[in-house]
Amino acid sequence: GVRLGTFLDDQVAQDPMIVRVKDRVEETASHKGGALGHYHYFSLGKGKNDRHMEPLYIIVDPSPEEKQLSSHEGEELVIVVSGEVELAYGKQTYRLTAGDSMYYNSIVPHYLSAVGGVPAEIYAVIYMPF
Repeated sequence: GVRLGTFLDDQVAQDPMIVRVKDRVEETASHKGGALGHYHYFSLGKGKNDRHMEPLYIIVDPSPEEKQLSSHEGEELVIVVSGEVELAYGKQTYRLTAGDSMYYNSIVPHYLSAVGGVPAEIYAVIYMPF
């Protein structure tokens, strides 16, 4: 049978928490705002107790949909791995490519989209004071 201790060990990640590329699992939502269909979220911190950040690997599909700006307390750090993204931030728009990063206060209305007709890959770390 399954020992309770083993089950509990699987629920709470150890320090340091390491997520191998082959072990990433797609989630349905990132943070309190939920997920839209063109974002594929892979949590890099799920199960780690006592955490204050939400680290994610995200595949962003190009989308012709209307941009829905989101706003929430906290900060976000995004690093572009591949493709090209557009960040709508307040009244400004920025284009970023592989290797570029953006770090911003997420209380300002923002939206991130893939541009150029191909998916983009990003790493994001979201901090939300709980």
